[in-house]
Amino acid sequence: MMQQLLAERSPRERLVLALAAGLIGILIVYALFWQPLQKQGDALAKGIVRQQALKQWLEASRQEVIRLRQQQSPANTRTGDGRSLLAIVDQTARQAGLGGQLRRVAPDGKEGVRLRFEAVPFDKFIQWLEDLLSSQNIAIESTAIDNRDETGLVDVRLSLRGQAGV
Repeated sequence: MMQQLLAERSPRERLVLALAAGLIGILIVYALFWQPLQKQGDALAKGIVRQQALKQWLEASRQEVIRLRQQQSPANTRTGDGRSLLAIVDQTARQAGLGGQLRRVAPDGKEGVRLRFEAVPFDKFIQWLEDLLSSQNIAIESTAIDNRDETGLVDVRLSLRGQAGV
């Protein structure tokens, strides 16, 4: 059937049909193969650029972490006077009259301590915490304070960290 159609056409029409078929074939190859590959290559190239930027940032961050670690004292759980953070917290709480409400003192990693107070007078607790933070090289990492039914009493969960080199 195709040969009959071509045989009925003049040589000039056959040439135009052959060129059109070739052009359509080239467009199909371009649309189905070349263009998707080119888009994928462009996307991969952009991804490589992003990954290289991320790598540079991570390397700079790594160097900063190394520098900061070298600045820290070797025993972060110790304060300036050489006592452990656990000992200081326990001793100062008892001196402030909070020893009876201090239910738990536990280490939290190398540099921290977790505390739990129950039925502690809020004003007394805040005064102790302010005195502790101002006199020692300690920072609050997290805190949760819950009201109790009794006026002025709270339950407290507190996480403290020793700060090196400050």
